[in-house]
Amino acid sequence: MDKKRLRILVYVVGMFMLALGLTLNTKANLGVSPIISVPYSISQITGLNFGDLTFVVYAIFVVVQIIIHIRLKNHKIIASDILQLPLSLIFTRLLNIFTVYIPTSQNLGIRFIILTFAIICTGIGQQCH
Repeated sequence: MDKKRLRILVYVVGMFMLALGLTLNTKANLGVSPIISVPYSISQITGLNFGDLTFVVYAIFVVVQIIIHIRLKNHKIIASDILQLPLSLIFTRLLNIFTVYIPTSQNLGIRFIILTFAIICTGIGQQCH
């Protein structure tokens, strides 16, 4: 396998693991990661879809990042700036899939086990990015 394909594979596995870790974090019901705290809180208050709200927040981040690049660094919009949006869409669809298929538990011991797996998966996912 060439270097480019390996990098793509590692990135996809990382995205998968990060989405799994963040979903497990929410399923443990013991708090959430800072990056998803706003969309998760809004989804809990309003009943709106967690993955969709996460995409909206990520899209806002991307737009702000592009504006900052253009204003401060005299930077033109490049493919990597724009590619963040479809990759965020894929990532948030993974969040929705995992949210549907991973059950929750009221047992505190099981919730701590889920949180442990969430931390491990999130760490692996972050390392791959």
